[in-house]
Amino acid sequence: MAEESEPNKGKIPLQLLMDGREKVSYDRKDFDLSYIMSGGKIAAEIVTSANARRQSINANDYVKIGQWMGEQLKKFKVWLVLIHASVYNDPEKKNPYHAIKGLEYNRNWPIIFFDNEQKLFVDYSTSTGKELFDGIENGKTIFPDDFHKSLIIGRNYLLYGSTIESKKKGLDFLIKAANLNPSPAPMMEILISSRFPELRPCIDDFCKNYLERFEKNKDNYTNQDGSRLKVEAARLANLYLEKKAQENNTNLEVREQEKQKYFVTIRKKQYEVSGDIFTGKKEGRIFKDEKGDVVRDLDLAKKIAQTAWVYENIVKAPGVPNSQRVSAILETHKSLRQYELAQDILARMSVQIIATTISGGATLIYTVPAGLTWRVVRDQFANLKGLLSLTGRQGLEETLSKYQQMESLITKLKPNHIDDVNAAEIKKLYESAYGLDLPYSALLTSLMPKKGCKLVDKALKDVGDELIKTLPLSDATLTTREVFELQGKMDDALKTNPVLKKYYEKLDLAKRLKDANEQIISAWAEHAVQYKE
Repeated sequence: MAEESEPNKGKIPLQLLMDGREKVSYDRKDFDLSYIMSGGKIAAEIVTSANARRQSINANDYVKIGQWMGEQLKKFKVWLVLIHASVYNDPEKKNPYHAIKGLEYNRNWPIIFFDNEQKLFVDYSTSTGKELFDGIENGKTIFPDDFHKSLIIGRNYLLYGSTIESKKKGLDFLIKAANLNPSPAPMMEILISSRFPELRPCIDDFCKNYLERFEKNKDNYTNQDGSRLKVEAARLANLYLEKKAQENNTNLEVREQEKQKYFVTIRKKQYEVSGDIFTGKKEGRIFKDEKGDVVRDLDLAKKIAQTAWVYENIVKAPGVPNSQRVSAILETHKSLRQYELAQDILARMSVQIIATTISGGATLIYTVPAGLTWRVVRDQFANLKGLLSLTGRQGLEETLSKYQQMESLITKLKPNHIDDVNAAEIKKLYESAYGLDLPYSALLTSLMPKKGCKLVDKALKDVGDELIKTLPLSDATLTTREVFELQGKMDDALKTNPVLKKYYEKLDLAKRLKDANEQIISAWAEHAVQYKE
């Protein structure tokens, strides 16, 4: 306690690690492995280089990191490493994330135990590490329960098995683990095994059955331990099936559509659309009138192109955003939220402003919600996370309503045909719905309970407290100008928050969505009138 600090380092010479379990102390330098577990200089250089190139770190880089880590751990006579999930699931992918991923590429450091919270690596070159790893196969390694035993045995069969029979055996163990404890760890391993085509039918059936069980029992899960894990496993299964459905549609339906033609009606006159349709290309479409002549008038071609764009990109496009997906997000949020839904007037205000901005509408058409006073604003900012969650939910409820209206119109269309009136309304609903869907899906997903949520809560509370300090101590109703200024003030305060990064990225994309669509439609028309027979 009385030692003087070193002038260069600012630390006292004696640095100790206290082990309360053994009631002993050790020299700190012998146990400070933070430099190694962050990947050291090699990981820092690789990450910096990849970021500069705007590229991902490749397998060869991870092999280098893993090899370096193995060598360093060996120097410290470390033969076992236990890592918490917050490191290898880090959404920001800081250096420790890449370090652990590098260790997974080191064949001398296999995983002998893992679950939803942690991974345990051993040095296979040591006698104890070898004994534990080999014990997974020969049965000598003991696990705390059948879930963990099935999980690690299944993973090992899939990872190290040389025949498809061993892969199938591994999948059986993983499915057993998922049934014992429905959670992300076994679900991720099951979905990863879909890289083997022979296993996909079984994986498809498992995911469908799991989602059916989840849908049937979701109300009971809400009050049970592990409900968050069950929800996350269901989300992963749904994403897998959704992606598979999109791929199937792309491979089958689109190929057939490319060979076809369809018809659009503009001011009660019918036109044929053929050529490179349903391909996503800007060129190659052919517009013909009822006589079979190619349309050369650019203004008319733009009207045809707008209607055709709706047909190809909304009516017939596989995997187009829809009400079913939005309903799933809202249902998940409903089952997880724990906060009290306070007055929603400020949330509705925010959604209306975003909707007005996305649609390109003028601020003059915006009407301030009745009862929106500065007192209400101050009260709502005191629970900023609750306000943002409610805003996200209201935004998606508005999205859901517009998607449902759009889908209702689509079901009434004639086969292989669309008219300009319905196309205009479908396009308006789609751009409005998707423009809200992009940011509010990201917002609601970002605010759902996850690791580190207490830090998120505190960060948002601090922002809310700072915003309250800037508000007038008045009970007056806000004017239209004040409402838009308030929204801008909120955005300025929240844009730098890492939790809301994805929300603001999607919001920026939504604001550019309409103009991007119009550019594509104009390109279709310009190429169509230049078609040479």
